[in-house]
Amino acid sequence: MKKKLSSVLIMTASLVCLGLASNVSVSANNEGHNKKVHKVVKKKQNKKQPKHTFKPVINKWYNGTPKGIRGTWYHNDSNPRYNAYITYNENQSAGNYFENNADDTFTPEYAKGLINIRYSYLGNNKYKIRGVEYLRTDSNNRPVSEHEYYEYKVNVYPNRLHFELGHNVKDYVKKPNFKIKQSEDNQ
Repeated sequence: MKKKLSSVLIMTASLVCLGLASNVSVSANNEGHNKKVHKVVKKKQNKKQPKHTFKPVINKWYNGTPKGIRGTWYHNDSNPRYNAYITYNENQSAGNYFENNADDTFTPEYAKGLINIRYSYLGNNKYKIRGVEYLRTDSNNRPVSEHEYYEYKVNVYPNRLHFELGHNVKDYVKKPNFKIKQSEDNQ
């Protein structure tokens, strides 16, 4: 019985030694494992993330006006009779010609335009604009429409809008080359 017990002990001791030895070789092989595989990623602080810029999908309709055309734009025509303006806000446009005054100043005529504007990006900075046309306002100065839809194309450049209105093509810029005088009604 002593022989069996001692042989079992020797076998167990040798197996334990072999297991330890094999674990030592495995741990020796994996010594740099944590450094290679599990790299600690340090977050870089004080680095600003780039702003998300909206890129419209071609031929998909969006509500509102493109941000690039919002604001007031002026058409400086060689004939002063055709000087005009157009103003875009988030979902409405307003514009008309200017009245030529005797003192070489120009007064904007009553505004008309589009409400409930939608746009589609056509590629190459070209948009298709669609909205409900209005020609007058009510007593609360809100646009009144006859539910007539109007659609046109516009190329957007950094300092210029190039409108394609059927047979009529016009360029609008940010600054007028004439003096604007506000009418007493608008002040």
